[in-house]
Amino acid sequence: MNLLKINNLKKTFGGNVLFDNLSLEINTLDKVALIGRNGVGKTTLIKMILNEIAPDSGDIFIFGQAKIGYLSQDIISSLDNTMFEECLSVFSEVVELEKRLHNITEQLKTDHSDAMLKRYTYTENEFQIKGGYEYLTMIDMFLTKFGFTKIDYDREIKTFSGGERTRIAFAKLLMTKPDLLLLDEPTNHMDIEIIEWLEEYLKRYSGAVLVITHDKYFINKVVNKIYEIDFNQLELYHGSFDEYEEEKVKRYELLLKAHLRQKKQIAHLQSFVDRFRYNAKRASIAQDRIKKINKIKKIEKPKNLHKHVHIEFKTKRPTQVNILEVKNLSIGYDFPLLQNINFTMRGVDKIGVIGSNGTGKTTLIKTLMGNLKILKENQFLP
Repeated sequence: MNLLKINNLKKTFGGNVLFDNLSLEINTLDKVALIGRNGVGKTTLIKMILNEIAPDSGDIFIFGQAKIGYLSQDIISSLDNTMFEECLSVFSEVVELEKRLHNITEQLKTDHSDAMLKRYTYTENEFQIKGGYEYLTMIDMFLTKFGFTKIDYDREIKTFSGGERTRIAFAKLLMTKPDLLLLDEPTNHMDIEIIEWLEEYLKRYSGAVLVITHDKYFINKVVNKIYEIDFNQLELYHGSFDEYEEEKVKRYELLLKAHLRQKKQIAHLQSFVDRFRYNAKRASIAQDRIKKINKIKKIEKPKNLHKHVHIEFKTKRPTQVNILEVKNLSIGYDFPLLQNINFTMRGVDKIGVIGSNGTGKTTLIKTLMGNLKILKENQFLP
């Protein structure tokens, strides 16, 4: 079933065409990535779907009053709310039903009439249908998955960092269960554990997802359809990012072959025209060739701006020898965050330091740079 359909959209900024004749559709359960170079209009398209920016022409249809959820910190209603209060606001209707059910239960202690029993049955059924017995568990689940603990529940939103607020907003958004999720770079401010959980959750999500991201690994895990904005046009690809890359090369090669074949055909016709345009016996045939050339729908040479940049760094340092060696290192502040760290690094190595927030990644870097003192005697060998 269609959730979103866009027909022949056009948008210009300052006289420059951002995109033209853009059309796409998103159906229930679609997991879609919108990709393209920076500045091609991906975020602008999202803002047009949200009715924040008007297109120059074209139509955007949202079917069946589909509920659209967009990831932004605007989801947070008040920075003065505690994290739990903010999440609880998603279930305000359920909380009200719960209060009503409690009041009816109290009245049933003295009033056993059929009317009161029917009222209880109706209210309890509505409470159950709307998730009354699961909403607290749902809040706990999402906040835990986004890296929060019970200790954080009573903290006011304004006491959290910008990245933490984004994660709170993300958790709250998922609790609302929109029909279509719009996500712009959703893996920012996320630890690997959160990203891995998020990939699986979005893959199984019961609604549709439209995501803008440069993370090809995320796309491979989640997406089954890719729209690419390139040279003011939109192209549809089915499958993962790896499949998109293969298909893009195939399309480019086929279009280039068709362009070259047509170019050769036109050159052959034009050669005949140039030879016999003024020949009395063959002038009429030459005119037919001209008409044939004019009727040909030109195949433009496919553009390819994916340039390969070659950068060479020359250094006198031997790249195969160790440039850093760490032995039995302990790091931290008032107490060790990590102990007995051991590793070596060669000049050719590219090392990534990963882990959850608060586990000591930045502390390790600061210690290696000498900005924090070592907690116990260690060796750093040049």
